[in-house]
Amino acid sequence: MKGMDKFFRTMTFILLFGMIVTHWSVSAQDTLPSRHILQLQFSAAPSGPPTVEPVGSIAVFKIDPKGEVKGDLEGTFTERITQLDTDINATTIPVNSLQDITTFFSIKTNDGMIEGYFYGAFYFPEEANGDALVQQHGHVLSVTGAYANLYMADVIYEGVVDFKEVNGASIGVGDSGTLLIAPR
Repeated sequence: MKGMDKFFRTMTFILLFGMIVTHWSVSAQDTLPSRHILQLQFSAAPSGPPTVEPVGSIAVFKIDPKGEVKGDLEGTFTERITQLDTDINATTIPVNSLQDITTFFSIKTNDGMIEGYFYGAFYFPEEANGDALVQQHGHVLSVTGAYANLYMADVIYEGVVDFKEVNGASIGVGDSGTLLIAPR
């Protein structure tokens, strides 16, 4: 009799476990978006003047553009950009130079929030008429529930930063381009 009780308890456990696993996997498939690469077009402009903090012969440059994204997601796009400038007294941008740049970003939609970072190179080609080409790579670091499948996704930023000359100095007036978000 004890053997039959043990058999029925084991079978009940297996049956219940199977039902829970099946329910969980179906529920996860129903609630999580697909794993395709998201393509977003963005445009942003500075929300205020940049800050420049001198540190010896270099400067820590920071600016916070805000704008929008469209494409596979639609919403607001904010950035916190940091860059080190090795010539604190420069009033023009050096042509054909690469400069490191890092960015924290957030995308807010009606469904939730995605936050992360990207870093890479800021390049000023001679033929770009004073605009900079930017290529950066990073990851999504924080999400809300609707975007759970994007946690730690790869992010690729390709954009152009538009500059204009104001009082003899080149000033960034905005950036635009493409963001790719690739779930892992």
